[in-house]
Amino acid sequence: PDTTYYVRAYATDTVGTFYGHQVCFTTSKEAPTVTTQAVSGIGNTSADGNGNITDLGSPNPTQHGVCWNTSGTPTTADSKTEEGPVGATGPFVSHMTGLSPDTTYYVRAYATNAAGTSYGNEVSFTTSEEAPTVTTETVSGIGNISANGNGNITDLGFPDPTQHGVCWNTTGTPTIAGSKTEDGSVSATGPFVSHMTGLSPDTTYYVRAYAINPAGIAYGTQVSFTTSAQAPAVTTQAVSGIGNASADGNGDITDLGSPPPIQHGVCWNTTGTPTIAGSKTEEGPTSTTGPFVSHMTGLSPNITYYVRAYATNAAGTSYGNEVSFTTRSQAATVTTQAVTNIGTTTATGNGNITDLGSPPPTQHGICWSATGTPTIAGSRTQQGPVSSTGAFTSNMTGLTPNTTYYVRAYATDAIGTFYGNEVSFTT
Repeated sequence: PDTTYYVRAYATDTVGTFYGHQVCFTTSKEAPTVTTQAVSGIGNTSADGNGNITDLGSPNPTQHGVCWNTSGTPTTADSKTEEGPVGATGPFVSHMTGLSPDTTYYVRAYATNAAGTSYGNEVSFTTSEEAPTVTTETVSGIGNISANGNGNITDLGFPDPTQHGVCWNTTGTPTIAGSKTEDGSVSATGPFVSHMTGLSPDTTYYVRAYAINPAGIAYGTQVSFTTSAQAPAVTTQAVSGIGNASADGNGDITDLGSPPPIQHGVCWNTTGTPTIAGSKTEEGPTSTTGPFVSHMTGLSPNITYYVRAYATNAAGTSYGNEVSFTTRSQAATVTTQAVTNIGTTTATGNGNITDLGSPPPTQHGICWSATGTPTIAGSRTQQGPVSSTGAFTSNMTGLTPNTTYYVRAYATDAIGTFYGNEVSFTT
């Protein structure tokens, strides 16, 4: 093919061989022949076309490769590779790029020489689906049992994701096999926020954003965060064991919070809404819920106090409801001194109120009898209320001459009547 030939007719007789005049001609060019084999190395945006040049034709091909389209019967007017001239028959591989994921393509090998372009048979293949790409951003809105996971879908892949969200755990490298949010399908790239719930307080979590399409699951980088500490919960019960200077505060820790309390007890004041900035007990750390009793001291008699149980952990101090109580009145104390000014029918009793108690005495004086251990049920003086401690005198009358009497000073307050020591004298 494609060759110039020179031609002469001839005739031979006995004389010899005789030739006609010379003419010339050129044979036609011959197109190459090529076949197409199955496509290999199929990805989501590329694949390897395979051809075989079984006859170079004439002249040799100046170009060869594969061509493809999505409609069928591709030609070099469509997408193609160009592997250049070729001087030998045999198979070749030509890399196709710029393909779309999850798409069916039709392919033919080709070879071009001066006679034209020859195509192989047509084969088809479908590119792989393309997984999406996603990044994980810093967690926001962190509480003690919830937080906002943040992701960004930077490439939808192909086809679009059917599900996306964030996944998390406490050990690292979380997957959707564990805890996750499900925010549904997505058709546009960009950031998203996904609310995580059911977390534990004061706990470190690891988070990855994710997106799923038929090509698979794509995860973002891992980020971590720690939930806030959770304050404990406590209630206050009625005060018990009430004395004039002490009482027992009662509380109940119903939830330890997280981490557990490092201190608990009761706090009190005389104005209401007590806090640990004022008077308090300190019972130390606790690791179990339940009731507790805390002894309050240094109280004043006959005073109303307001009390709240409390528990403190890293999240702060929690208080129970407020209860109130009134300390008991405090008894007055009194001593009896020696009797003076002793006459035949009169004498002067002497006493000393050393503590008024609370409230102060409403009555005081001395009492006497001739039999011992006198009380106010018998003979007595009545000096009335008293508002300060100290000595007092009280005149006894109506005595019998030459008689031994027994005497005690006394003071009466809201609690009762209290007596001093007993002394005696003889008129």
